[in-house]
Amino acid sequence: MAPPTRYEGRPFLRLLECYVLLSIGELDDEEQMALAGLEPQLGEVYGMNASWDQIVSSQMEFPSELPDRLRSEWERARAAGLDAQRFAEMAADQMIR
Repeated sequence: MAPPTRYEGRPFLRLLECYVLLSIGELDDEEQMALAGLEPQLGEVYGMNASWDQIVSSQMEFPSELPDRLRSEWERARAAGLDAQRFAEMAADQMIR
């Protein structure tokens, strides 16, 4: 039996990673477009008429200064040689604990 994938049973985890990537300016255009296309479904699920990142922020009750904090942390992580995806994974893992 293959090991479970990172997102198996936790689809919101990828949204958190994308939120981090957006906050640090590392979310690629293709993924941004795909996420924008999901906004109607996400809005229906969460009862909100908002952008995908606003829905994530609202559901997680993130403080408004979180993107600034993430950018600051990212600058240090990047200087230490961490890539953006790995940083996003680590940040998302901390957010769901």
